[in-house]
Amino acid sequence: MHLQHRLTRALGVIFILSFFAAGVAQAGPPSGTTMVLADFDGDGITDPAVYRPSNGNWAIKQSTDGDKNVTLGGPDFAPIAADFDGDGKADVAVYNRTNGNWTIQKSTGGSLTIGNFGGLGFVPVVGDYDGDGLADVAVWKIAVGKWSYKQSSDGVVVQFFSFGTPAHTPVPGDYDGDGKTDPALYRQSNGAWVIKLSETNGTFVTTFGNSNHSPAPGDYDGDGLADLALWRASNGNWNAKKSSDGLVLQTFSFGTAAHVTTPGDFDGDSVTDPGVWKDSNGNWAFKQSTDGFEQLLGFGSTNHIVAFPQNAIESEL
Repeated sequence: MHLQHRLTRALGVIFILSFFAAGVAQAGPPSGTTMVLADFDGDGITDPAVYRPSNGNWAIKQSTDGDKNVTLGGPDFAPIAADFDGDGKADVAVYNRTNGNWTIQKSTGGSLTIGNFGGLGFVPVVGDYDGDGLADVAVWKIAVGKWSYKQSSDGVVVQFFSFGTPAHTPVPGDYDGDGKTDPALYRQSNGAWVIKLSETNGTFVTTFGNSNHSPAPGDYDGDGLADLALWRASNGNWNAKKSSDGLVLQTFSFGTAAHVTTPGDFDGDSVTDPGVWKDSNGNWAFKQSTDGFEQLLGFGSTNHIVAFPQNAIESEL
């Protein structure tokens, strides 16, 4: 059933009660599997990662292979965690917001530089737009809404014009389940989502959220499709509209205005878990779909930003 039909079903609400004391699955290969967000050691679990812009230091808490520290980047760079070589592991990469150069440190060995793709006024929107299982470099030009990506399969540059305004936030993901990242936008002022579906070449528009919400897309029902999802800083509530049945999954009081959302698959069950990070103390918290509430204490500081793709997008806006 196409996305349009799934998202217009009558809504119901599933309540998941959680307590917090004190989140984008990315598009995957065409086989129907889904790339795990920021999985640096290839075990199917999202690894917390932070980036320090002042010196380009990456700190990664790998769930299987332990701590990893890499230096790549600096003040003019945005961190990009994505699988550019197709080995199932996120690569450490950076985007130079001044000249549009991309530098990728491949987990298979060696490095790759892609020059002059972006620059001032562009936001990195990396994803697998051609469905070959490799991340493609991609940018969105804020002023005119131009979305551009360079396909890793053939080097062809594809562009969409007049797609969005400075009032939008890019939220790329595989919303139709065809193994390709779809360009997508969220407008906070009115809760409008606009998605260019690669499966049908059509545009899907819906309203979910309002000015109190921030986007937190991911695959919250484990069906391999990105779901529309929101977080409200004032009360920490999460809402995800499941693509599988149209029901709204809610998680209450998880996070505060002092947190940054970090959704990911932290328990390896192919379902996105709500997650938050607090820069003042470096604490991470996850509401895992299988194992419940978990914390990682003291990982990062006010000198860091979260090195997840959606966080990188929002840090550039």
